Amino acid sequence: MNTLSSHVLDTTLGKPASGIALTLTLPNGKTLDGITDDDGRCKQWLGLEKNAS
Repeated sequence: MNTLSSHVLDTTLGKPASGIALTLTLPNGKTLDGITDDDGRCKQWLGLEKNAS
């Protein structure tokens, strides 16, 4: 199983950045959207299933 995750850190505060909206643009031009959790991680991307092909 392949996975895709992102981790955002606030270097000013020295801690994970929560609630950050992320957009990933695929080579075919489609996009995936996500929001970082309390640990600054995004493990679930909206639109991932429809972009699987």
